[in-house]
Amino acid sequence: MNDIAGESTGQGPDFDRALAGRDPARACVLLAHQPVQIHEAVRHHVDLQLSGHTHGGQLWPGNLVAAAANPTVAGLDRYGDTQLYVSRGAGAWGPPPGWAPPPTSRSSNSRRGRPDRDRLAHAVEEL
Repeated sequence: MNDIAGESTGQGPDFDRALAGRDPARACVLLAHQPVQIHEAVRHHVDLQLSGHTHGGQLWPGNLVAAAANPTVAGLDRYGDTQLYVSRGAGAWGPPPGWAPPPTSRSSNSRRGRPDRDRLAHAVEEL
């Protein structure tokens, strides 16, 4: 999925194009750089959105900006029937990583819901 930063050049996200031809009987995973796209993903019945961008709210006061600008800063959350997993990344943005939250490696925050969706979330957590 194109990033929302591309909207200024006419290259923004196009959910209809990205999801064209999908089989609604199968789970749908969307890779979207910014977690703010989750609300549109919910409207398009995406099962799992994988995002980054926030660096886990790495440093103060950036953590306050990240939390205000994004629905989820790090980890797994559920929005309606859609799960959103936001990775902190490798922790290598800005000052040395020792100042930042630990990089994402794996967690086990799976939530109850449809079995195929939970398997997807578990598979992502195992990465």
